[in-house]
Amino acid sequence: MILPSIPRLPKPPGTMTASTPFNAGATETEPFPGYIYLDAMAFGMGNCCIQQTFGTRCIASAAYLYDQYLPLTPILLVISSSCPVYKGKLSDFDNRFTLIMQGVDDRTDEERDPTSSKYICKSRYSPAYSYISDSKYSYDFYNDYPHFPINDDYYKQLLDGGLSPKLAQHFANILCRDPLVIFEKKLQIDDENDMTHFENLNSTNWNSLRFKLPRPADHDTCFKVEIRPCDLQITPYENTALFSLMLGLYGVIMHYDVNFILPISLVDENFNRAFKNDAINKEKFWWRINSIKNMEMDKADYKKYSNEERPPLTLEEDLRDNIKELTVNEIMNGCERYNYPGLVNIVLHALENKYKTNKLSEYIKFLSKRAAGELWTDAKLVRNFIMNHPKYQHNSEINEEINYDLICYLMEIQKGHIKPKESITRGERENDYEMRMLNNLANKYPLSRLREIIKI
Repeated sequence: MILPSIPRLPKPPGTMTASTPFNAGATETEPFPGYIYLDAMAFGMGNCCIQQTFGTRCIASAAYLYDQYLPLTPILLVISSSCPVYKGKLSDFDNRFTLIMQGVDDRTDEERDPTSSKYICKSRYSPAYSYISDSKYSYDFYNDYPHFPINDDYYKQLLDGGLSPKLAQHFANILCRDPLVIFEKKLQIDDENDMTHFENLNSTNWNSLRFKLPRPADHDTCFKVEIRPCDLQITPYENTALFSLMLGLYGVIMHYDVNFILPISLVDENFNRAFKNDAINKEKFWWRINSIKNMEMDKADYKKYSNEERPPLTLEEDLRDNIKELTVNEIMNGCERYNYPGLVNIVLHALENKYKTNKLSEYIKFLSKRAAGELWTDAKLVRNFIMNHPKYQHNSEINEEINYDLICYLMEIQKGHIKPKESITRGERENDYEMRMLNNLANKYPLSRLREIIKI
């Protein structure tokens, strides 16, 4: 297992020399200067997130939902970024995803070797590997990995059992790994009637999406897709906003003719950009500008298509004409130069027409402002508090005093006593609570400095 090491926040030029210089030599606890060495799996799996699972009509509609949602996952990650601090140090990343990818990467040297027959190209926590449906827009060339690891024996069994090649490949990929957890009382079970052994493997392959089977033992007959990338937010309001967006996107995919599919390699590249400091404002992401086909109700088409039945298209043509780099603001709020309406407008249309409600529109518009840069992500809010704290020495180190003040600040936000104008716009700000917090800290720091931190 390779333990994760993520970049510390670079020391800005011209700042004062800290007691522990940023470029100090290797130490026992920090063997890689300039990086934060996280020497336990819990640094990754100890992070919190929000996940949402959607049921579907059948296996074909579940596979279709999986495919269409897959390119959305890095955008959801960057919008929800809230994790810039690890092991008492300010990092140059904004969210948890890459940390967990490294933290649970249990591949052997042989499985990491691209020349090996046992090569596995990703950690068991990673962006999803492949598209799995045979729907109209799921061309084979979008699964553009040079090597796709599968268990060949299980793949043949799944094909013989009637699964499509793409779904068989998906499950054979999961089954190419060793189980992480074994329960003594579940070693000898009837696999025909008990799914424990399969669920053991399926639930310890942590991808950005999870395709979930029915559980007859729980009287569950539904094929489901679990949406997994989002960081947990500071407040219930922000979490509700993300759930509302995920629900709205589910409605768009399942009831309208849309196509968000990108080559898997570009989805991975979007994830690589989504980790970065303030990626929501500074990065561009690959996106399909012709994703909206028909916004008439119930036009989604998840039935099986053969390659001959799909409209003629090559990957080169698609990349040239339909896939461009857009900012998160353009993806969410629209891009005039490509005549692309934006996810916000599409979701609001779906909520009003399918669900006959505008009660969720407040939450969608909140995330619209975050995507536009009018409001901050939680990662930016936390980063700003630390970097403006009087005790911060611009060396990535967060001492106990900064940590305590940060926790107090976040707790007051969570309780609704403080509503920072940079990240929360709902309701009136209750300045009496904010002033009480300032007064409690005024004996430690100049009041003017605290006003910069808390932004009153």
